[in-house]
Amino acid sequence: MGRQKKQTKKQAGAAGQPRKPFAAKQAAQDSDAVLSRVKKLEKSGQFEAAADLLQSVFRAWPHHPEALCAMARILAAQKQVAEAATLMAQALEQGAGNAELLYSAGFVQYRAGNVSFAVESLLAALNVQPRHLESLLLLTNIFIEEKRWEDVLTFSLRLLEMLPENGDVLLAAGTAHLRLNNFREAHDFLSRAVQLDGQCTKKLLNLGTVCRFLRDYDQAVHWYTRVLGRDPDNVETLNALSSLYVDRHLFDKARHCLDRSLALDPGNADSLAALAYFQVKLRKIEEAERTYQSLLRINPDHHEARFAYGSLLLLKGDFRRGLPYYESRFAVMGTFLDGPWPIWDGRSAAGKRLLVRAEQGAGDTIQFCRLLPLLKKLGAEIVFSCQPSLGRLMSSVPAIDTLLPVTEFPIDKVSVDAQVALMSLMGVLGITLDTLPGHCPYLAVAPERIEHARSRMVPSAKVKVALIWAGNPRQTDDHNRSMTLAQLAPLGELADEIDFYSLQVGPAQQQVAGDGGVLRLKDVSAELHDYADTAAFMACMDLVVSVCTSTVHLAGALALPTVALLPFAADWRWFTDRDDSPWYPTVRLLRQPGPGEWQPVIQTLHQVLRQTARR
Repeated sequence: MGRQKKQTKKQAGAAGQPRKPFAAKQAAQDSDAVLSRVKKLEKSGQFEAAADLLQSVFRAWPHHPEALCAMARILAAQKQVAEAATLMAQALEQGAGNAELLYSAGFVQYRAGNVSFAVESLLAALNVQPRHLESLLLLTNIFIEEKRWEDVLTFSLRLLEMLPENGDVLLAAGTAHLRLNNFREAHDFLSRAVQLDGQCTKKLLNLGTVCRFLRDYDQAVHWYTRVLGRDPDNVETLNALSSLYVDRHLFDKARHCLDRSLALDPGNADSLAALAYFQVKLRKIEEAERTYQSLLRINPDHHEARFAYGSLLLLKGDFRRGLPYYESRFAVMGTFLDGPWPIWDGRSAAGKRLLVRAEQGAGDTIQFCRLLPLLKKLGAEIVFSCQPSLGRLMSSVPAIDTLLPVTEFPIDKVSVDAQVALMSLMGVLGITLDTLPGHCPYLAVAPERIEHARSRMVPSAKVKVALIWAGNPRQTDDHNRSMTLAQLAPLGELADEIDFYSLQVGPAQQQVAGDGGVLRLKDVSAELHDYADTAAFMACMDLVVSVCTSTVHLAGALALPTVALLPFAADWRWFTDRDDSPWYPTVRLLRQPGPGEWQPVIQTLHQVLRQTARR
């Protein structure tokens, strides 16, 4: 290796030591062909042969910019970054603005660890030549490493226009869709990738994971076991299979997979993360905490574990320790606060114009917009960006000076002094379980909207109860929190005393046609165009019954009588072993007594509804 390094430096030096030149005409004809052959040698890792071949160009044209770029890439690939940077500077002097030069500059910067500069150079190359293949490939790989999944998707789709049958690019696009919870789209891309290469472990594994999130568990097991059939000791697949069995409440099988993976590699951080997931879903909270602590001693930068550990601490009500770990959600979700503004860190807000950016789901926005008045009290002018479906509803929040639905205005055109993520305000403002602002209502519905909603309902003296039984299926834990309408059938015994209204939207709304009859369910979903409409109908009800989705936050924020139906291992914001909520005083919590056990919850709900109807 030392001899190769010495020889490569000698070759690099040849760029400044021209030998007997070719005729100019011959050089012009031959240089492109030589550089094309050099690229092929680079791709196959034949760096020494590529460097030798470049000498023919240097003899004719000592400062040929593309040849200098190629030599810089060769040196950078061999970790001779300083020498590569020197040659790259020479190349840019000779031919600034050339896509190939800009790509090579990005490659050298990437190898030197200057990722942001590399991305800048590669984007510049694409501005010059939008279909520059090498720049697109390198950018996509960088964004995969950085877990910037929206960018991965953007550039992998551009690549597929040029390489429609490239299995690795299909894998990148499918993985990006998977990480962005676009499971149907992920399934399409990964299926095509597996058709092209059915032996690639990563493609099979990711396709199995997509099937798991689509609740096609048999197919998920098929793809996982296909990997294990070829590689029985594949720890990553054993961990994935374990988590699938946890989702299906097959805890003995999950434990068997975990025992195997941990026996193969006791210190594997991902195996410990899978073990902690197993423990959390069984509500073995203290065991899970110890597992996460062990994992983070091994790998302190494991973002998924940091995020999950933060959620666990928040579940325990330990905001002081949990919130800093919870900030790792950005790295896990591949979403970041872009734009040119600094991130507000809690220092003086008086007189500043702050952009507060909603994140995650609509329920998170509804729950944490309660913090905006606290920010307003500090003297800030608040620009609030939120999901378009929440725009009309959020107009009722007095603390918001400027409301900005995110898809209706280019975010980079906003004039502000700083920005902050909505859920980060908890930590920035020092909120604890004892100091969280639990006053409700903090959202309101205009009276005319309520009257309109009432006019769309069936006139009746009966008690009116709204039902929402499922969340967004794109949420990875949806299998845990949602139920089917058929499971609510026992409530049909109360249909003579209660008018049940469906406020369910999304795919689960289709269940009304088949299973709503026994409840005599009145479906008003066609009237629900956004959350302001949903809020108006809720305000007409005597009680709202909802699983853990955005609607339970909406009803709570409106201070309406509400029953939340929660899984055994509920989300952190509902804490543990309590039937009330410090977030929402009017919400009563009914919890599964064991994993997947909805029947006892429905029985208790039946009793609650009977008491409500007979008051």
